[in-house]
Amino acid sequence: MVEERKVLFVKLKLKGAALQWWKRIKEQRSRQGKQKISTWEHMKTKLHKQFLPADYAMELYEKFHSLKQRSMSVDEYTSEFNNLSIRVGLSESNEQLTSRYLSGLNQAIRDEIGVARLFSLEDARQYALMAEKRVLRYGGRKPMVGRSGITLQRATNVVPAAQSDPTSLRTNRGAINANQTPRKDTSRALKDEKGKGIVRFGTPNSPNRSHKGAENQMRGRCYACGDYGHGSYNCPKRRVNFTEFDDDDEEDLGPIYDHYEDAEEHVDVYPIEGESLVTQRVMITPRAEEDDWRRHNIFHTRVLCGGKVCNVILDGGSSENIISKEAVEKLKLPTEKHPHPYKVTWFHKGNEVPINTRCLVNFTMGHNISDEVWCDVVPMDACHILLGRPWLYDKDMTHYTRPNTYSYKEGTKTFTLHPLREEIDASPKKCKVVGLVAGPEFEEECVKSGVVYALIGRNEKRDIVVMFEDYPIEIQQLLEKYKELVGDDFPPGLPPLRSIQHAIDLIPGASLPNLPAYRMPPAQRAEMKRQVESLIAKGIIRESKSPCAVPALLTPKKDGSWRMCIDSRAINRITIKYRFPIPRLDEMLDMLVGSTVFSKIDLRSGYHQIRMRGGDEWKTAFKTPDGLYEWLVMPFGLSNAPSTFMRVMTEVLKPFLGLFVVVYFDDILIYSQTKREHLEHLQQRPPIYGRSLTGVSQ
Repeated sequence: MVEERKVLFVKLKLKGAALQWWKRIKEQRSRQGKQKISTWEHMKTKLHKQFLPADYAMELYEKFHSLKQRSMSVDEYTSEFNNLSIRVGLSESNEQLTSRYLSGLNQAIRDEIGVARLFSLEDARQYALMAEKRVLRYGGRKPMVGRSGITLQRATNVVPAAQSDPTSLRTNRGAINANQTPRKDTSRALKDEKGKGIVRFGTPNSPNRSHKGAENQMRGRCYACGDYGHGSYNCPKRRVNFTEFDDDDEEDLGPIYDHYEDAEEHVDVYPIEGESLVTQRVMITPRAEEDDWRRHNIFHTRVLCGGKVCNVILDGGSSENIISKEAVEKLKLPTEKHPHPYKVTWFHKGNEVPINTRCLVNFTMGHNISDEVWCDVVPMDACHILLGRPWLYDKDMTHYTRPNTYSYKEGTKTFTLHPLREEIDASPKKCKVVGLVAGPEFEEECVKSGVVYALIGRNEKRDIVVMFEDYPIEIQQLLEKYKELVGDDFPPGLPPLRSIQHAIDLIPGASLPNLPAYRMPPAQRAEMKRQVESLIAKGIIRESKSPCAVPALLTPKKDGSWRMCIDSRAINRITIKYRFPIPRLDEMLDMLVGSTVFSKIDLRSGYHQIRMRGGDEWKTAFKTPDGLYEWLVMPFGLSNAPSTFMRVMTEVLKPFLGLFVVVYFDDILIYSQTKREHLEHLQQRPPIYGRSLTGVSQ
C-alpha cells in the first residue's frame, strides 16, 4: 500500500475526538501555508505526539523486559510476548529473542525443557508446549498463583486402578458377586417394648444397605480423602505443595542473637553558680515561704554564656526562644535580620513589641551540656534567656511537675535539669511598712518607733511666669499674655455653642438598650457618687429620664486613683457610623521637613469642649447605683466621637493646617524653620487661641 493510501485509510478510521483533532491539524497547516500530511511516517509522528504519553516507549519496553509467564498458559504467554516484541520494535537477533522468551517461562517448564539447545523462537515455543503437557499430565509442576512468587503442586505417580484399566473393576465386581454367599445373621433379633422386632441399620436385611455400599466396604476406605477402594498411602489426591520465592523476597535466615541495650547513665544538671550578668527587675513581690517552694516556682536556672552567668527560664507556653536585648548588648553577640519578623504582646493588647532581629546563642548548662539555639532579640526584664517550646521540642523534654524537673535522653545518657530556688531577700523585714491602720495600732507603732513624722500636703498657687521660669523670656511673655488658657482648673459651665456638635443618629427600628448598673463594693460606690457630683457641679451632666441607659464603671489609673468610664457598647451597636478622615502620621512627618523649632499644645479635656446636639442628650444616658444621668457634652466611648473631634479641630485650625500647624486629635504641633518665625506663628490671633479653645495643658 502506498503512503498516501495509508494516510487515507487511517483517516477514515478516526472517530470522535481523534477526528476533530485531525480536522484542526489540517486547518492549521492550511492557514500556515504548510503542505498536507501525505506520508504515513509523518502522520504516525503526529499521532504519537498527540495521543501517547511522552514515556510511552519506556513503559512499553519496561513491560516487555519484565514479562513473566506466571499464571498464563504457554500459548497466552507466547501471544503476549510476540505482541510486546512487535510494539517495542527492538532489533534483536533470533538467539536474543529466544533467550528472552525462555527466561520468562515458569521454572517448572524450564526444568522440563532441560538442557535442550534452542536457537529459534518457534522451537522454543514447541518445546514449551510439550513441557507444559508433561507437567500437567505426569505430576510435574502445575503453575498456580502464590502469595510471593509461583506456588506449584506436585502430584504423585500413583495411577488409580480404575483409570489404568476400567474393565478390571467390573471383572472383579462380577467375581465377587458370583462367589459371594449370603451369611447368616448371628446377631440376636432385638425387640422394642411392644414386642416388635428391630433390625440394625446396615445389616444384610436392612433396606438402606445398597449393593454399591457393600462393595465399598469390602474394598476399604482412605483416611486422607474419604473415598473407597484405596488406602491413604497410595491416595491419588495426595499432593505436595512447593513454593518458589523470588530472589528479592528471600529473607536472611542467619542466626538471631539476643539484643541487650546498654545501661542508661543518668546525669543531673544543676544551675551554674556565680554572679548574674545583669541585675533584673523582680516581677512579683516577696511572699511568705511555703512548705514546698517548688509549688509556685517556675523553672529558673543559670547557664554560662560568653563567660558570663545568665538567668534562664524554661517556658513551654512560649512559642519562641527569646534573649533579652540588654544581654545581647552586654555579651556583644552578633545579630542578624529576622527571616520572619513578627510582633509580640505582653499581657494585654495594645503594647505590641516588633521582633526584627535574632542571634545564635551558645551556652553551657551545668558542666555537662553545651548547646546553641537561635533566639529572637526582645527587650524584657524577666530573665536573660527564655527557652520556649522550640528548644523543648527539639530536645524531646519531659516535665515532671512535682519536683519541677526536665528530663531528656541523648544516646545512652538521661539528663535531668534541676530548678534554681529563688532566694527571698530578708532585709526588707527589718523595716516594716505599715499602711492604713486603726488608732490603737498607730499609737502602738508610735511608741515602738519613738519618732513620728507627719507629711501634710498644701495647695500652692504659683504664678504662670514662675511655672515656666526656665523658658526663654519671649516664651514667658507669651504665656503671661494667654495665661487664662493655661490654667490648672477647667472653667466651669458648658463650652460655647459651635457650628459643629456631636450627634447620635440611631438605626431606624432598633430596640433601645436598658442595662442594669454594675455591682460594686461600697468604697467604689462612694467614689462613683463623688465623681458624679463633681460633674454635676461643673455643669456637664444632669439627671435624666431617658428610656435607654448603659452602665458606668470605675477603672484604676496608674497613680492608684479611679477613672469613671461608660460602657457604651450597646448604644454604639445601634448607632449609624459616620466616617471622617484621620490624618496619617507619616504624611504629617513629611510636612515637618526643614523645620527646626517646634511647640506642642495639648488640649485639656478636649472631648468635653464639644456640646451635644440639642435633643440627643437622652441618648448618652448612663446608669449608676445611685441614679440615671445624661451628658451635655460629648463623652468618651461613643463610636462617632473621634470623627466629631477631628472635624472640630480641622474646622478651627483650617487656615493654618499644612503651613505651620499639624493636628492629631487633641495634640497640636506648631513648626517653624527659625526662632523669629516661630514666635510670629505662636502669636497668630484667630481661632487657634480664641474662644474656640477653652483650656490648654501644655
